[in-house]
Amino acid sequence: MRKILPLMLLLLIGVALAAEQISSENFSEPIIEPKLKDFYLPGDEISFNLTIQPKTDDDAKKIDGRYYEFNTSLENPEITVKVVYGGTGAIRYFTGKEYVKADVKDWEDGVAEIKVEVSGKVPTVEERIAKIYALYIDIQDAEENAVEPVKIKVVNVQAFESFINELKNKLDSLKAKANELEEKGVYVVLAKEKLKEAEESLSDGESNFKNEEYLQANESLGKAESYILEAEKLLIKSELEFKKSKLEEKLGDFLYKMDEADVIITRLKSEGVSTLNYEIKLEDFKRIYSELNQKLTAAGDYIDKELFDDAERVLEDVEKTLDEKLSELDMMITEMQGLMEEEETPTPTPTPTPEKEEGAFKPISEAFSKISEYISENRERILLYLGGGVAVAIIAVVGYKGLKGYMRKRRFDELK
Repeated sequence: MRKILPLMLLLLIGVALAAEQISSENFSEPIIEPKLKDFYLPGDEISFNLTIQPKTDDDAKKIDGRYYEFNTSLENPEITVKVVYGGTGAIRYFTGKEYVKADVKDWEDGVAEIKVEVSGKVPTVEERIAKIYALYIDIQDAEENAVEPVKIKVVNVQAFESFINELKNKLDSLKAKANELEEKGVYVVLAKEKLKEAEESLSDGESNFKNEEYLQANESLGKAESYILEAEKLLIKSELEFKKSKLEEKLGDFLYKMDEADVIITRLKSEGVSTLNYEIKLEDFKRIYSELNQKLTAAGDYIDKELFDDAERVLEDVEKTLDEKLSELDMMITEMQGLMEEEETPTPTPTPTPEKEEGAFKPISEAFSKISEYISENRERILLYLGGGVAVAIIAVVGYKGLKGYMRKRRFDELK
C-alpha cells in the first residue's frame, strides 16, 4: 500500500501538468496582412503576416504552455515567429526556413499574441489551379486546424492550354460519333443537347482564359468537361440500347426459324422419315434461345445501372453465339427441306406407244373409208332396191360407227 501511494501521486501530478486541450473557440479570428490576392503565378514573390490572438483573457492563459509548429510550401521561404506575453509584454523570437517550432512557455498573464511573418516564392503546380499551404499551423494538445492554415491559389497556364485543347478534341470526336450513330438510327437528341451546352461553356472558358480571368475560366471549363462527360455517357448508353434492340430482333428471327423447323419435323415424321437427330438439335436450339434471352435481360440491367463495360461484354457474347446458332439452324432446315422434296417427287407414268394406238384404229378407218366410198358410188342403186328409209338407216349406222372411231382417236391424240 505504501508503494502504491507515491505512484498515484506521480500520476496525479502528471495529469495536472498536462496542457489543457484547446480548440478554435479559444482563438480570435486570425488576422492576415496584407490581403492575399485571388491567385498567384509560379515564381511570384509573396510576403504576409499572420497574427494569432486569444479570444478572452482567460483563453490567453490556456493557449500558452505548449509547442506551436509552423511550416510552408513556398520556395526559398523565411519564417519568423514573434511571441508576445501579457502583463510585462515580454517577447520571444523563433526563426527558420520551411519549418519553425516555437516553445511558448507558461506565463502568468498568458499570451497576448503570436505574430508570424512569412515570405518566399510561389511554387509550380501540376493542376490548372491548385491550393497550397502558404502557412500551416500545428498546436500541441489542440484540435486540428484550431488556427486555420493560410492557403493561396496557384495557376498553371500551360495546364489550362492543354486542358482547353483536350476538351476541343473530345468535343469534336463526340460530335462526329453522335452524327454517325444518328445515321444508323440511334436516338442521340439528349446527347447532342449536352454537346451544345459543352461547346458554349468551352467558348466562355477560353475567352476568360485569354483575359487572364483564371478563376472564371476554370469554372467555365469545369462545366464544359461535365457536359462532355454526360454526353459521352448518353452516347454509350444509346448505342448499347440500339445494339440490344437489334439483337432482340435477331433473336426473334431465331425463334421463328425454330418454329419453321418444328413444322418440317412434324411433316417428315408423318411421312415415316426418321427425325430423332433433328429433334435433339431443335431442343438444344430452344435451350440456347432461353439462355440468350436471359443474357439480353441482364445486359439491359447493366445499361440501366451504367455498367457499360459489362453490358458491352454480354452483348458481344450474345451476338457471337446467336450468329453461330442461326447459321447452324439454317443448315438444318435446308437439309430437312431436301428430305421433304424427295418424299414429294412422284413416280413417272409410262407414256403409251402411239404406234399401237394408231394400229388399233387403222382397220376401222380403212373400213369406214371403203364403205363410204361404196355408198357414194352406188347411192342411186341402193335407193332403188332398198327404198329411201332403209338407205338412210344404213348410211346413218355406218356414219355413227365411223364417227365414234374417229372421236376415240382424236381424244387419244389430245392426251398425248
